[in-house]
Amino acid sequence: MASLVLPSASEAEILTATSAADDACRALLERGAEVVALKRGAEGCTVITTEERVEVPGYPVEAVDPTGAGDCFDAGFVVGLTEGLSLEECGRLANACGAAAAAVRGPMEGSPTRQEAFERAGIG
Repeated sequence: MASLVLPSASEAEILTATSAADDACRALLERGAEVVALKRGAEGCTVITTEERVEVPGYPVEAVDPTGAGDCFDAGFVVGLTEGLSLEECGRLANACGAAAAAVRGPMEGSPTRQEAFERAGIG
């Protein structure tokens, strides 16, 4: 049980033994998750709670290496939550962090600074 789950579609489907990402996200919420942020790569993310669903578009980058992009996404989302941002802003920040990481070769070499991530996400 976790209050926050940050899976890709395949991870969500494996965790819930379902074959569709939407069904998997609903199952995670039914199992006690309060927030599910479904990572969709270049397409961004979908943030889901029992009360709302927010589609957050991705940031266009030339993807060089996806290694570490998911970890950077997760870090951005958690920072947004801890700073009291809206779910949409958390998704924007997470997407900005993941995109920055994917644009550089190496697992953490593309990790943006806090200022870079907030600027890219347009959060003030």
